[in-house]
Formats: sequence, structure tokens, C-alpha cells
Amino acid sequence: MSAFWLRFIALATMLIDHIGAILLPQFTFLRIIGRISFPIYAFLIVNGYRHTRNRWQYLLRLILFALISEVPHDVAFYMHGQGVIEFSNQNIFFTLGLGLLAMMARDWLEQRGVVRSQANFMVFVPASIVAELLGFSYGAVGILTLFLFDLRWDKVIPTWTAGVALTLVFYAMTPIQAYGALAMIPISMYNGKPGLRNPLLQYGFYLFYPVHLLALYAVHSML
Repeated sequence: MSAFWLRFIALATMLIDHIGAILLPQFTFLRIIGRISFPIYAFLIVNGYRHTRNRWQYLLRLILFALISEVPHDVAFYMHGQGVIEFSNQNIFFTLGLGLLAMMARDWLEQRGVVRSQANFMVFVPASIVAELLGFSYGAVGILTLFLFDLRWDKVIPTWTAGVALTLVFYAMTPIQAYGALAMIPISMYNGKPGLRNPLLQYGFYLFYPVHLLALYAVHSML
């Protein structure tokens, strides 16, 4: 399975999740399906970090879409006619961007002689604290998920160990979050190839996030 199809699965399950959260909260199975999305996105961030030719450009792209998506995120999940922007919870691009920045900082420290295990501790712990304090989506668990996939990439832990760890970590949030570990099934099928790719598709995947949130809010407002 190529990165393109992993991205498509993540996008589709995210859409299903948000339909459940915004339009059909009575159908829990939609939220269960949606748990698959974030771990795949986290895996793709780590994968992209290891393959991109320009990590700063990659980071800036995530920051840009984090800023673009924040108002649609708040409108879709928190406003619901109240006319108030919510500042206590930030969209998932902030979490992914912070995780990417942590990996960049870790590698920078390692290049300057810091042992990798120490460098990991020095960046991922503060990043987890920041994610919690600033209300980034998934918080410290989101940063830990990126860290687990980073360890998997380095073959420090095998795929099944990452799956068990994700189950335990997500279950600690809420029992329903534990279904996120099912994302390890398509992730384990990844063949290391990018698959179909072009700038239109690349930015289309990014733009889908704020656009679909606004669309779901519009539908919710008409109900």
C-alpha cells in the first residue's frame, strides 16, 4: 500500500469521524471508524519527515494550514450558533507541526553530539507539555504517537509493539480511542512508495481539512 492510499484512508476515516462528531453524534460507530485517522496521519508525518528534501518547507506548510484551519475548526466543533471562537483546543495541524519540529530539534541535538535517547527526551517531553498547555488536538498523546512511529522507523521497536503501545496510550484517553490502534493494519501494509502524487493532490489533501469542516458546519446549521 502506497503513501497515497494511506493518506486517502486517513482522509476518509477523518471525514466519517467528523460527520459523527458534528452531524450524527448518536452513532458511536462513526467515531470508532474515525479513530483510525490520526495514527495514520502521524505515521505519514514521520514518513514524510524522513523523505522530504526540505524539512523547513514541510514544517512551514503545516504551520500555514494550521493557521488556515483554526477558524473552520472552531466554527465546526465549538460555535454552533454561539458566535464565540474557542481558544482552548487547537486543530490537528498544530499537533503534527509540533511533532515535526520536535524531530527536527532532536536531530539537530544529535548532530551536535547529544546521544539520541537523551535528545529524544530533551525534545519530546517539552513538546508534550506544550501540546497539553496550548490545547493541541490529542495533546501529549499526539506527540507520543509521533514519537512511537519515529522509534518504529528506526527499528527500535517493531510494528506490533507500536500497535500495543498505541492501544494502551489511546485507551488511557478514553476506551473508544483505543480503536485507533486498528490503524496499524493499513500502516503495516505500507510498501515504502509514495504512489500517485502531484502538487494538486498534495495541496488538495491539506485543503480538504478546513473545507470539509466548513461544509459540515453549513449542513449542521441547516438542520
